[in-house]
Amino acid sequence: MDIFMSSLHGIREKATAYSYNL
Repeated sequence: MDIFMSSLHGIREKATAYSYNL
């Protein structure tokens, strides 16, 4: 469960950084 939540958080962070780069 922790791995799933941590991976989900990582994806969210990457999406945020990607949108900022746009």
